[in-house]
Amino acid sequence: MSKNFTPQKFIVCCALPYANGGQHLGHLAGAYLPGDIFTRYKRMQGHDVHFLCGTDEHGAAITFKALEEKITPRQVVDKYHKIIKDGLTACDIHFDIFSRTTHPCHIKRSQEIFLNLHKKNLLEQKTEMRLHCSSCNQFLPDRYVMGTCPSCKATGARGDQCEKCGVWYEPEALIDPICQLCKKNKAALKETSHWYLKLNELEPKIRSWLESKTEWRKNVLGYAFQPLKSELTSRAITRDLEWGVPVPLPNSDGKVLYVWFDAPIGYISASEDWSIELGKPDHWRTYWEDKNAKLVHFIGKDNIIFHTVVWPAVLMGDERYILPDMVCGNEFLNLEGEKFSTSRNYALWINETLEIVPVDLLRYYLTAISPESSDSNFSWDEYQSKINTELADIIGNLINRTLTFINKNFDGQIGPENATADSSIEKFINETVKEYSSQLDEGYSKFALNAVTDLGRKLNVYFQEQAPWKTRKEDPLKAHNSLYSTCVGIKAVALLLYPICPGIAQRIWTQLGFAESIMEPIMEPINELINKVPFSEITNFRFPKGHKASVDIVPIVTKVEDDFITSQKEILKSKVKS
Repeated sequence: MSKNFTPQKFIVCCALPYANGGQHLGHLAGAYLPGDIFTRYKRMQGHDVHFLCGTDEHGAAITFKALEEKITPRQVVDKYHKIIKDGLTACDIHFDIFSRTTHPCHIKRSQEIFLNLHKKNLLEQKTEMRLHCSSCNQFLPDRYVMGTCPSCKATGARGDQCEKCGVWYEPEALIDPICQLCKKNKAALKETSHWYLKLNELEPKIRSWLESKTEWRKNVLGYAFQPLKSELTSRAITRDLEWGVPVPLPNSDGKVLYVWFDAPIGYISASEDWSIELGKPDHWRTYWEDKNAKLVHFIGKDNIIFHTVVWPAVLMGDERYILPDMVCGNEFLNLEGEKFSTSRNYALWINETLEIVPVDLLRYYLTAISPESSDSNFSWDEYQSKINTELADIIGNLINRTLTFINKNFDGQIGPENATADSSIEKFINETVKEYSSQLDEGYSKFALNAVTDLGRKLNVYFQEQAPWKTRKEDPLKAHNSLYSTCVGIKAVALLLYPICPGIAQRIWTQLGFAESIMEPIMEPINELINKVPFSEITNFRFPKGHKASVDIVPIVTKVEDDFITSQKEILKSKVKS
């Protein structure tokens, strides 16, 4: 490892999914896969990365689902926590902790932060008029009401934020709000009281902080500054609801913390859960209270405002924990040209998809089409094309033909004695690593994968130009050296693919003749390259003297057949609800 390298602490948080349903590929591509790739990459660099997530188990979304399924809110969250956790684990996404916001430490931490803000006079109580359904005899939280967006006039807008234009508002701002319990009664206003966070008092700090984030993605800054176009106003952080974190103040029966106040605190309480599991209850403080640590969020674009305005405001007001260093807010993934629709079952669910698609192929394709700067589209035809032409033909074919040739003509010896890599290969690898690292440092996994695929293309061209099948007879040493150089490039491909397709990377590693896990030696070569040590000084990218390739050379992936694609498109159409 470079002598100049200093390990950095990172807290990498993926958006907490509501425990009211399964997760589809849009969720996977938008938050969880890019978060996992970033974490693996940073750990390859030698950094100390705490990777966390969990289920968001409070609020109207949960109680609404309980009414639909005729079970209790507790049964709902227990059911979907397991489904979501199992699905993400099957995607080879392994968090340090996958927590729950119904855990006692979360209740305690949320109430503590609420009371801290209260003591600092950053909360105010207001008596106000809130939407109420006379037929159902209850107040209507945001999920219990739909209407017309007050900004863009889109119909079917939710009670907290318009999915079409992104504007956020209080439910009372909706035009023609309809109760979603009885589906027929128009909601009317009724007096109640709630606690508000004084965002207006924190606005100068929020604005100044956001203005310093000039390196953030344009789409993230665009959403973040949207509510700052006019003066920020106080925002309600309590609701009239039975299911949630109770408001820890006298005369607050029937009132809970608004889910968008307590959910982000779930990042902190998840770390507390993790520390408790480790038997070091205060270990989480070494991350959240370390001013040099980096807090990174991976979320969908519908969560950007809350993670760049409301959540930082809470942290600024509390004054004990670090602020986000980077917010990777991805756009949406569409499906065959249309939006995912859970209500119509127009979706590819994670658990179901992994029954028919190998996990590394799914990770590869979703990374290749990652909606990092604009909405992207999942297409079964493109999935087949990407897997077959890139992963199988460019990378897989290169490995197969190179190692098979070495086994057949050089008794499996990767290279001759005292072999040296061709300078052109060194150049290819160094250029690739520079581009790869610059992209992943900013959370862009799609462009990092493009760099690896381009390296595969260059190695194929090099192999063709060197034509070892010809030089083997005329100049065996030259042929063997060119094969060695190609294998050095393949080794780089395996290491760089690891964060994206860990299973495929391991298969390449094994076929290169390494008995150990790719994780064991992975730190040194990547660290050295990223820290700009000259390639000639990197011994770990070489192969040991006398090193042999595996005798079992098989395709690293199986090509996707036309019949499979045709059947999947038919299945997708058949399961959609009208």
